[in-house]
Amino acid sequence: MGQLIEDAVFASGELGLDKPVVVGHSWGATIALELVGTRSEFASALVFIDGPIQSAANMFSWEEAQRMMQPPLPRFARLEDAMAESQRDFTGAWDTDLEPFVRTRVVQDGSAFVLTLTAPMRLELLRGLYDSQPDVLWPRVEVPAAALLARGGPAVISSWKERGAALLAKQAPRVEIRWFDTPHDIPLFAPTGVAAEIERVSSAAAASPGS
Repeated sequence: MGQLIEDAVFASGELGLDKPVVVGHSWGATIALELVGTRSEFASALVFIDGPIQSAANMFSWEEAQRMMQPPLPRFARLEDAMAESQRDFTGAWDTDLEPFVRTRVVQDGSAFVLTLTAPMRLELLRGLYDSQPDVLWPRVEVPAAALLARGGPAVISSWKERGAALLAKQAPRVEIRWFDTPHDIPLFAPTGVAAEIERVSSAAAASPGS
C-alpha cells in the first residue's frame, strides 16, 4: 500500500499535476482514500467508487473474507470464451468497446487463456483491502468528496455497504453518498453518471476556499 501511495505522488509530480482530483474504483478506491486521508495537501477532491467503505475486519474474519472473495480463477480454452464470460458478467453494459478491456486482462498460458491477475496477486490485494482502515481515514478527508456505491451484488455485501454508509454519514457528514442501481463495476454500467459525479465534485473543489 505504501509503495502505491508513493508511486501515485511521484506520478503526479512528474505530470505536473497540482492538487488533482483523485478517483479510484474498488481496490483503487482504497488507494485513493488512503492517499487523500493521509496527505491532506495532496488532492483537491476525492471520488471513491465502490471500495470498502468501512473496515472489513469489523464485519468478517480473514478466513470468511477469503472464502467470499476468492472464487476459482477462470481458465479459458479460447479467447472467445473469455469474451463470452465478460458479456454475461456485463449484461446491460456490454458493447464492442469493452473487447480491448477483455483482451488486456487475459494472457495465454500454454493452450489456454488465464487472467493476468494471479492467485498470489489476488491474495495480496485482498489482504490489503482487509487490513485497510477507512473508518479512520474518512474523518481525515478535508476536501470535497463523494462515495459512489453499487446496490447490486450479494446480499451480505449489500447489507455491509448499507451499514458502512450509515456509519460514514455519522463519521464524515461532509462526504456525499450516491447510490447506483448497478453491479460493482459502476464505471462500466453507468459511465455517464460517474463522469457527472466527478465533474460535480471537481466543480465543488474549484469553488472551495483555497482552491
